[in-house]
Amino acid sequence: MRGVIGFGGVSPTKGAERSNVGGQRGASPRAIRVGALVVAVALVLADSSLVVLALPDVLATFGASIARVAWVLIVFNLVLALAAVPAARLSRRVGARLVMLGGLWVLGLASAGCAVAGSIDQLIVARAVQAVGAAGVVGAALELFTEVLRDERRAARVWTVSGAAGAALGPAVGGVVTQLFSWRAVFVVQMPVVLVVLAGVWGIGVVAPLHTRSDRPRFAVNVALGLLSAALAAGLFLLVLMLVDGWQMSPISAALTVSVMPLVAIGSASVVSRVGSMLIRAAAGCVLVGGGLAALAELPRGVAGWTVMPQVLIGVGLALALSALTSASKTKRLTPRYAV
Repeated sequence: MRGVIGFGGVSPTKGAERSNVGGQRGASPRAIRVGALVVAVALVLADSSLVVLALPDVLATFGASIARVAWVLIVFNLVLALAAVPAARLSRRVGARLVMLGGLWVLGLASAGCAVAGSIDQLIVARAVQAVGAAGVVGAALELFTEVLRDERRAARVWTVSGAAGAALGPAVGGVVTQLFSWRAVFVVQMPVVLVVLAGVWGIGVVAPLHTRSDRPRFAVNVALGLLSAALAAGLFLLVLMLVDGWQMSPISAALTVSVMPLVAIGSASVVSRVGSMLIRAAAGCVLVGGGLAALAELPRGVAGWTVMPQVLIGVGLALALSALTSASKTKRLTPRYAV
């Protein structure tokens, strides 16, 4: 009989149980895939702010104008906003896994291009290509989160928190790497991260493409997300420029100062997501972000402490707006057909 201890050995059932117990000690394939997707989204959102504290050094290296150097930050967020909708549509037509893998390769190769750029124009072009790959990553990630987690609400929540975490870590990591090494190292460190994510995403099953009219990405919502990201990136750049070049703070000190904003966004995300309707949250979030940016423009003194409250306003506003816009982007979406 099966499951009975025989002469000289353990039954197949016992062996299987021991095998299962041993397997539970390591990370499950599902956990690895979710972790890879979390890192992918965090990397893209970090990339929008990772370079902020490196810009003063970029300015010194190439001797370009402040307006020209600002495009290193602006072009990434602009192209990301413009490419997000086409990337989301493409992921539904040809498959999210394929778009994710392609986006990661483009992101990694463009990061190498940024690291070896010989002029400000080359750096700007490489950043634009980076953003195209980043759009593929974030556009496909939401679909893949849903496929792996089998829960749309949870997938949207994990996607949002991953992005907020990336935005929180971006300035700090960028500041530390720039101060310890150089601004080029900010792009070099992204390449091994991309390779690790590629390995984790490779095992995700294919989501069957959907071709229904109701499944099309919501253009207005994605544009709003892009504009919000661009406004925050521009404000963050000017704040860092003021801290480093104006107030003569070190990149690490400036990184700690500007980290208040994304940390507040993460801390308040679970609370504000339950406040009011999506429209109320989106409107209130945009008002708070705008008010915080205006307050940063009118600081009474050159002391870092005065930047805290405006950053708190922006952080809460970001949490409100992101939770509403992410939920709106998933509304009326069909449940994907999972591959077996």
